[in-house]
Amino acid sequence: IILVYSSTEFLNLNADNTTVMYSVRISGVSANYAANVKVGDTVTDADGHKLGIVASDVEIEPHAVYKYQTDDYDNGSIVKITHPELVDIIITVTATAKKSDAGFTVDGKRIAVEAEYELVFPGFESKGVCVSLSEEIANDGGAAK
Repeated sequence: IILVYSSTEFLNLNADNTTVMYSVRISGVSANYAANVKVGDTVTDADGHKLGIVASDVEIEPHAVYKYQTDDYDNGSIVKITHPELVDIIITVTATAKKSDAGFTVDGKRIAVEAEYELVFPGFESKGVCVSLSEEIANDGGAAK
């Protein structure tokens, strides 16, 4: 297999700097971990990429699990149950990114919806999935593009 790159793509010369805001959902953690993430904390990944700064307070949602249950007549169905001890947390991050035809990269790491990231915060580390991503435009008063 032969890969061909244009010199401008390889050197990222076509990329423009912009500001992005993205949210990552971390599922099934103790609610205590939400308190370990503060606005202004630096977000990195396990490889040391600096992925931005926590932009807002952590959102906490109930963590759902699904269980197969049968009734008295052996009729079964899958039911959604809220886990009594675990929560899902959503962390919103802002970062300076390079924008190119391939999308957004932050410190060399591509940021994309539905991608999984191993995030490291002071006092907390976990895997999460990107659930939203927007480019912040100063001329639009910070509205998503």
